[in-house]
Amino acid sequence: MIGNLFAIFLLAQGSPLPAVDVFKEDLWRVFQAWWQTGNLLDGNGSTIEGGALKDYTYTEKTTLINLDSEGKARDTETSVYHVIHGQEPWQYYRKLISKKGVLLSAAELEKQDREQKKREQKLQIEMKKAAQQSKTPAPAGKEGEMFCSPASCPFNGFVTRVYDIQVVRREVIDGYATVLITFKKKAGLKPKSVDEKFMQHLALHAWITEQDHELMRLEVQLLDAVSFGYGVLGKIRPGSGAVQERRKINDEVWAPVRVEMSMAGRLLVLKRNQRQISEFSDFKKYTVETHMNVVP
Repeated sequence: MIGNLFAIFLLAQGSPLPAVDVFKEDLWRVFQAWWQTGNLLDGNGSTIEGGALKDYTYTEKTTLINLDSEGKARDTETSVYHVIHGQEPWQYYRKLISKKGVLLSAAELEKQDREQKKREQKLQIEMKKAAQQSKTPAPAGKEGEMFCSPASCPFNGFVTRVYDIQVVRREVIDGYATVLITFKKKAGLKPKSVDEKFMQHLALHAWITEQDHELMRLEVQLLDAVSFGYGVLGKIRPGSGAVQERRKINDEVWAPVRVEMSMAGRLLVLKRNQRQISEFSDFKKYTVETHMNVVP
């Protein structure tokens, strides 16, 4: 209710748009959301909300649409997952419960439980090693790193070097007053790193709430064709991109509720022209410690 009144007040008053510097500390969240979106396309099962949904369960429905050369749907495959988050990063379970409209058998579900147990044990070992190694400071912004996090490189400086960032206008989304911020390649940019060479081909539009600086919608579009390994490993055609929509869950945390991605191009010798839509729903918070029983 307060958010609705704030949105109406700002639009009615015609208040001046805030300066980009007001959102300076929030820029990294825009790119974090995009990188997490890429995790879905890769199918690696990584958490998409950056660990915000600790002690939550929810349903993820993913629809993969393969397209023909004219962009028409050739075939569609839908998968439904039950996702569980615990307090620790390794307590993340994305369990497939149905595929192509057919529920998995008890044997298939139990097999996933056993594999999950192995993953948890492996992750705990890896996290323990990482914690020991973290005692030695990591080098900042190495040349050749595809993406560096805010913790490992001067991220805001990197973004402002590559992009001309503008606050364009106000829009109301689901009762929230947001500002549209655009990221466009700077004229005359001469990329100095692998990161910059790739990022210059992207245009981003981000809708951020004006009151509490939360990302509500993100659109990313590839403007130019991008090749990997001099075109031998693959090539992505312009027009590929993604849209992520985020909402406040249980009035306490922000997380994606819908992600749509499209990619046209080639990976090695395989052509790929796909759309993937992932929808997140039935968010429920649990307060008791949950143990996943695994059949030995």
